[in-house]
Amino acid sequence: MLTIYTKPHCPNCEAAKQHLINIGVGFEMVDITVDDAAYSFIIGEGHRSVPQFYEGKTNICSYAELMTMNKEQLTQLIQDLT
Repeated sequence: MLTIYTKPHCPNCEAAKQHLINIGVGFEMVDITVDDAAYSFIIGEGHRSVPQFYEGKTNICSYAELMTMNKEQLTQLIQDLT
């Protein structure tokens, strides 16, 4: 399942969530401000901003890329990367 690492009051996180809902893609949101392991994971991956999009332990795309994709494109990308 697609995981979105987020934080509160993040406009891009909310926009990404709404985009995924609109295109019909299921996801799990993880708030890095309350989940220490998630925060450590994102920092350990070299990220300094959210949202970050992962399928398992694989970073699948940037926010800008995600916002241009439809369900079929995102599904294909996930299949190709995992």
